[in-house]
Amino acid sequence: MASRSSAGGGATLPPPSLPIQDMDSFLHAAEGLVDNMTGPWSYIIAPREYRSELGLAWKELKPSMSEIRVQAANPTPGLFSLKSVGLLGEQLKLKLRAVSDAWHRFREKGTTKLLASLVGVMKSVLESLAKVVPYAEALKELLEFIEKLLKGEDPIAVLSDRS
Repeated sequence: MASRSSAGGGATLPPPSLPIQDMDSFLHAAEGLVDNMTGPWSYIIAPREYRSELGLAWKELKPSMSEIRVQAANPTPGLFSLKSVGLLGEQLKLKLRAVSDAWHRFREKGTTKLLASLVGVMKSVLESLAKVVPYAEALKELLEFIEKLLKGEDPIAVLSDRS
């Protein structure tokens, strides 16, 4: 089994055990996927001009993953709750089923189109989580940027659409 590598290199990490059952497993799967996309897969994910910055952005963000996991497990009371954003009970099961199915399809065929689909589904879950766990917003934005790259779209749109 490959060990966890730092952004920018190392062995490809294996896919998660499917189906993904809970938020912690989802976050570990997201971390492994981004490790791969910013490391050994970066040459097929990003044009040369973005590879270095993509790896550095993940290297800066990755240490926050433990805080995201802690906050997701014990969210601070606020305007939104995990239940109100659909991340508890049957709503969470449905979302994790979609993530697991997207992972399965990508694992079976391995195309960039299916990877973009997987990234999009994961981004959707993170969009909900970011309403409860602010640190998740940066991870969602990074996945959004990668999704644009995978689809051959202009990644600048990710940032300019926010204005």
